[in-house]
Amino acid sequence: MANPRNATTTARGRTYKWRDETFTSVTTIIGGGIPKPALVNWAAKRVAEIAVGKHNVWTRMDNPMEQIDWLKRAPYREKEGAALQGSAIHDWAEKRVLGLPVTVEDMPPEQRPYGEAFLQFVGEMHPEWEMAEASVFNREHGYAGTLDALMRVPAMGDGLGLVDYKTGKGVYGEVALQLSAYRSAEFVGLADGAEVPMPPVEWCAVLHITERGYQLIPVDAGPLAFEYFLHAQAVRDFCDDISRGVLLAPVAVPQDPPRDSAPTNVAALVD
Repeated sequence: MANPRNATTTARGRTYKWRDETFTSVTTIIGGGIPKPALVNWAAKRVAEIAVGKHNVWTRMDNPMEQIDWLKRAPYREKEGAALQGSAIHDWAEKRVLGLPVTVEDMPPEQRPYGEAFLQFVGEMHPEWEMAEASVFNREHGYAGTLDALMRVPAMGDGLGLVDYKTGKGVYGEVALQLSAYRSAEFVGLADGAEVPMPPVEWCAVLHITERGYQLIPVDAGPLAFEYFLHAQAVRDFCDDISRGVLLAPVAVPQDPPRDSAPTNVAALVD
């Protein structure tokens, strides 16, 4: 969802408020704690491609700083557009799960294939939802997030599953950290302010929805993945907070050095 319940987005990432407590978002932790060299390479390539392909656009700008700003922001404009579309598809799917009267025809034309793929999943896999778009919290480690769905799927056995919807071009391994964090939440925060324990989850998966259909992809999101998530949280904490205080004031030059001081005889010290 674009704006999950209890969540606030700031320049430093997303946080969740619950009662008088503040929690860091799971996705903010992963975004700040996991390197993404492929994303850096993609962004550089897209700037180069757009600089060539959209030459007639940015060369018309009079201010060189405006040209630079427009070019450097190009990949992020695409990324934000994809994120907004993903959020819209998530919202539509949530409404379908809740039984609200929405149809594929209610979606913009470019999103309808995703809606049809979701309905194909429902018709073929026969899921039974336990929760949808639930806010989950972990006080011990200070994080929170919004899981997409808790459901039972006959093809996965009788156990309760934690499923994350993805609408991008690919599914990446870091989703195991995301799912492990949700799975290890201590409680679910309900809309009325009540707290209920996080239900035991027996399996995790990604529902990858694309223009061509869907795949239900099992994910190993057990204790080892959660351990890596906590490492990512430590790295993110260092980069975001701790690194600001590790560099201390420069050493001051002595005002009155001893006049009879002599250079250290390094050779003598070695001998």
